[in-house]
Amino acid sequence: SCGVLGLLKYQSAHPEWAFWALAAMGAVELALAFWMRSRRRQAFVMLSTIATVLLVSAVPFKFHGVSWPVLWLVEAQVLAVCGLRLGEPVFRRLGLLAGVVTGGVQAFHDVAPLLLFRLDYPDPGGHLWLTIALGLAAILYWVHAEVYTRRWPEIAKDEREAFALRITSWLGM
Repeated sequence: SCGVLGLLKYQSAHPEWAFWALAAMGAVELALAFWMRSRRRQAFVMLSTIATVLLVSAVPFKFHGVSWPVLWLVEAQVLAVCGLRLGEPVFRRLGLLAGVVTGGVQAFHDVAPLLLFRLDYPDPGGHLWLTIALGLAAILYWVHAEVYTRRWPEIAKDEREAFALRITSWLGM
């Protein structure tokens, strides 16, 4: 998977095909994961993790600018909801991880440079898309930590997941 990601990132013949190739490979991996779900648990976990990595990494190839973290947040929410509906902790954890990574990308890639720039050059103008993306991230973290644990209390029984949900509650704040 890492080799495919590296190849699609740096190949120059048709870089516009990278999104479609990664999305197709991610969809195939996800279909194989669901096919193996009842047979072998380890294969399901590995295939669904690879599919998630491929699908998440496909987004920046197609969408540039501030819109792709929003799509990552939507993907994290979809993964979490699928994990809750299917009773699969793998998807819940992958959704939580994708949401936290997206928040980190937003903080270091978008907010920190803007903060340093605004310290030198104050401007009353707003940054609407960054504000929307950060607001969606806060809502996602709040929903993960507060709403899901009240609706499905069994997800807070695992010690590691409960700790991660507490962290996301703080991140949402």
